[in-house]
Amino acid sequence: MSRFKKASSIIKAYNRFSDIVSTIEEYFITILTLAFGLILIYNLALRALKIQGLIWNEEFSRYMLVITTLIGCSIAVKNKGHMVMDTLVTALPIRIGHVLRAIGYLICSVLYLYLGIYAYKWTGKLVAMNRKSESINIPLWPVWVFVTYAILTMGWRYFVQMLKSISAASRGEKIISEQEAQIAASLEEEAARKKAIADKQGGNVK
Repeated sequence: MSRFKKASSIIKAYNRFSDIVSTIEEYFITILTLAFGLILIYNLALRALKIQGLIWNEEFSRYMLVITTLIGCSIAVKNKGHMVMDTLVTALPIRIGHVLRAIGYLICSVLYLYLGIYAYKWTGKLVAMNRKSESINIPLWPVWVFVTYAILTMGWRYFVQMLKSISAASRGEKIISEQEAQIAASLEEEAARKKAIADKQGGNVK
């Protein structure tokens, strides 16, 4: 029983930490996307006035697009936000379906962790070579730090999803599609939000 409680506390602590990291990532990509939009509008305004635009706009925008896309993909792995073909998984017996899904997550985890290690090594080479961007003339390695982070976290999050699928298989949980899981998660978040508002209002009344 003590081991179960210890494992349960570790899982809860990890979930809290994971939620905090995801929130930071979401704010980060939101700010980057907003900056990208503002720079784009500013550049278009300059061109409309027949003034030379920012020469580094295209390259900077490309870096921001890559970074926000990869980090967003990593967040989607955690939230099961990627589009999947799960007809076969949901049609199979419960435990077999979970095992099959776990195998798919494992393959993705190994692939992205391998790519992340490769990206990490490439980042080190960029630092050693002191490679700089063409138009902005700043080092390229900071961009690859974010790329490496996004790829490695994707690999880790696929690994976590694999563990969850194995755990679900051992408990014989019903398999639902990714879309149904997203809807259920949204309903839970909405219920939690309403409960928090109700508790706050009740506190104010008191």
